Amino acid sequence: MFNISGGKSWQITGEKYVKDYFEILEVDMENALYQKEEGHFSWYESSKSNKILQYQNNNYENYLAQKRQDLNNLMGE
Repeated sequence: MFNISGGKSWQITGEKYVKDYFEILEVDMENALYQKEEGHFSWYESSKSNKILQYQNNNYENYLAQKRQDLNNLMGE
């Protein structure tokens, strides 16, 4: 069994992810809601699984660029 994760560029805090995503959507961070209970969120050692499966092909910055482009496409821009 493997824990699958995005690799080094994805090792960010939940707050950074929400900030970046809300920025794309032009939503103020004050609107962010966070879960109150602890969850199973952490960084995983994924170099062994990636060596076998070769799935880490999209870094975090490319992901954000894709989300911006997706939103522009949806908005007809």
